[in-house]
Amino acid sequence: MHVEGPRRSVSSGQLSDQPGAMATALAAAMGASDRALLFDVLFAAMGSAVAVLDADGRIVAWNGSAEQVFGYPREQALGQDLFVLLFRPELATSARPLPDEAFTEGGQARSHECKALHRDGSEVPIELTITPAASGAGAARIFLARDLTREKEFVEMFTVSEANFYNVVQRNRSGILVLDAEGVVRFANPVAEQLLARHDEDLWGKELGIPTMDHYVEVNILRDDGSQGMAEMTAAETLWQGQTAYLVMVHDITERKRAEEQVRHLAYHDALTGLPNRVLFHERLAGALRRRRRNRNMVGLLFIDLNGFKEVNDTFGHAAGDLLLQTIGTRLTACLREMDAVARMGGDEFTIILEQIREPEDVERIADKILRVLGETVMLEQVPLSISASIGYAVAPRDGEDAEMLVRRADDAMYAAKTDPGTHIVAYSPDIYRLKPGRAQLERSLRGALFRQEMALHYQPQHRLADGGLVGLEALLRWRHPKLGSIAPAHFIPVLEDTGLILDVGRWVIQRACAQLAEWRAHGLPIVPVAVNVSPRQLADRGFNEIVLGALQEHGLPSSLLRVELAESAVMDDMDSASRALGRLDQAGVALVLDDFGTGYSALGMLRRLPFSGVKIDHSLITAMADNKEDEMLVAGLVAMLHGVNKTVIGEGVETHRQLEKLRACGCDAMQGWLCGPAADVDDTTALLGGPDASRLCEALRRRP
Repeated sequence: MHVEGPRRSVSSGQLSDQPGAMATALAAAMGASDRALLFDVLFAAMGSAVAVLDADGRIVAWNGSAEQVFGYPREQALGQDLFVLLFRPELATSARPLPDEAFTEGGQARSHECKALHRDGSEVPIELTITPAASGAGAARIFLARDLTREKEFVEMFTVSEANFYNVVQRNRSGILVLDAEGVVRFANPVAEQLLARHDEDLWGKELGIPTMDHYVEVNILRDDGSQGMAEMTAAETLWQGQTAYLVMVHDITERKRAEEQVRHLAYHDALTGLPNRVLFHERLAGALRRRRRNRNMVGLLFIDLNGFKEVNDTFGHAAGDLLLQTIGTRLTACLREMDAVARMGGDEFTIILEQIREPEDVERIADKILRVLGETVMLEQVPLSISASIGYAVAPRDGEDAEMLVRRADDAMYAAKTDPGTHIVAYSPDIYRLKPGRAQLERSLRGALFRQEMALHYQPQHRLADGGLVGLEALLRWRHPKLGSIAPAHFIPVLEDTGLILDVGRWVIQRACAQLAEWRAHGLPIVPVAVNVSPRQLADRGFNEIVLGALQEHGLPSSLLRVELAESAVMDDMDSASRALGRLDQAGVALVLDDFGTGYSALGMLRRLPFSGVKIDHSLITAMADNKEDEMLVAGLVAMLHGVNKTVIGEGVETHRQLEKLRACGCDAMQGWLCGPAADVDDTTALLGGPDASRLCEALRRRP
């Protein structure tokens, strides 16, 4: 394919309908750790033609704009060699061997003008961008094309008639300037005058200089409402009154810049509290340690875990729990200096980075101050509540020089504080594993928990949104320690996974769920499918399929009564192996559900390759949509997209009637959450199933707030 020289470079942070910017942003999104699915949804809505290619150049995704620009419906385009489909043979042959570097410059995507073939054989002038994509999503390149037909006609009009040119540009919503060969303004339309805050007498005849042809230039502008904004200026060489001139277009990109900033913020910040998330925390910690080595001072790292947070959620609901987390985030920020940083790691865990520490005792004093501030009364639903915390900390260079070691040791110190009822602050030392019941003792306790019958399954109902009918139960693992009481899953499940104990415990969960189903059925109760959560280690175990199918057979259950739920992290590392492992379960009739959808790396390619029959939209998106129109539209788009690929959609973590109504309006199929009741033990769940109307149990779904 013959391509002209590079026209411009675009920052990968930009998100617009300009192909260079969008391609770079999409390519980055397909490999990002947080909310990459958001960009999958944008594929369908983009004004540019988008195709995702596999390593052989064959089309694996084809959006609606591509159908319009090239005339090929999605069904005909998928699986086709893109270069053969859209370009003449001699051009397709020359384009295929071009390396990815031919389409990038300094890591930035470049755009090229060329001609492609429409389905009817006509040529379509396009602005083409090709950029590498993340291999983990099954794609090798992203192909974006912007139809230049109208732009070409537009430029041609300029050369036909000066009068026509004048009429067109005067009514154009973009600012238009014409500069002569010396860069002097010879024409400016009213929009350009307004955006650049100049009247014609101030602008015409002013020397702006020769514009660059290869790059966008961003300038400050004055918007219609009088506010300051940002505009993007592009230039093309043309003729003006028979002389060489430059046509400069000025586009108001203020809203786009705001959207880009919002996307960047979401990628690095926790949606609930607005604090830096895990990704930004690790970046800031690495930076703090680099500065420490230069300045020869100390860095303190605090791990903070709230005590009794699960009980707050169970008593007041997740909406109140979210409010408490926001309050905690605000209080922690107020405790710190400007140079320090606080982050939410997930759940009820926070971290704090303290820079320019003179002695380790300073960290202890700050930790003590944090405990006092967190202990101040919080009002939840007009109930005064006092929250305590467990804090562990480590200090560099005393406890480690690299980020990974410092994080691990601060975490270990926090676990030591968590498991010692009389201690709230623990400094890391090698002795904590011997003197305090920290993570090491937690691990030892877990090794005998099943034998001592400390583990149990609780069940949370899932209801159909249309009529409130009970459609399923999720089995949730609970551990009650004889001395420490109930321990949150967020604390002990990572230990199970790290130690490999998750294999034994996971096998027990599957067996226990099947045994309970058989018991309910034997008593004549109207049972529904039960979902069990499966970790990456379980899925990677060669005997996993036999464990699941064997448990069903042992208890005489049809496979339709068991559902397997997997987070996206369980399948992303080795999708081929996951596909083989899940394929047998799917063929046996075991339903597969993708959990926590919308929080990480989920992509349409994964949903097509793996046999998921259902998808659970994450609680964070459900919470956000209730008060944010953009998030509501995002969830509606996700539901429509998932229905388009024949997936059942469940909203999880529904806590309020407003969330319920928004979710129902989006067309979601079912819901799960505190609004219809928390996870219950076996006795309460049995009573629920044996109630007077087991198929219609959720009154909250049938009434309006």
